[in-house]
Amino acid sequence: MADKYSKRLVRRGEPSQKTDKGLEIPVPTQKDFFGVLKKTAR
Repeated sequence: MADKYSKRLVRRGEPSQKTDKGLEIPVPTQKDFFGVLKKTAR
């Protein structure tokens, strides 16, 4: 049985970060992060 925390949630070539439990999560670019934040702040 595969460990549920070993699953990758990012595509190859995208920036990612590994959690303490070994899960790879995507990391947004600065442009993406501030773009969403600007839309939310309206």
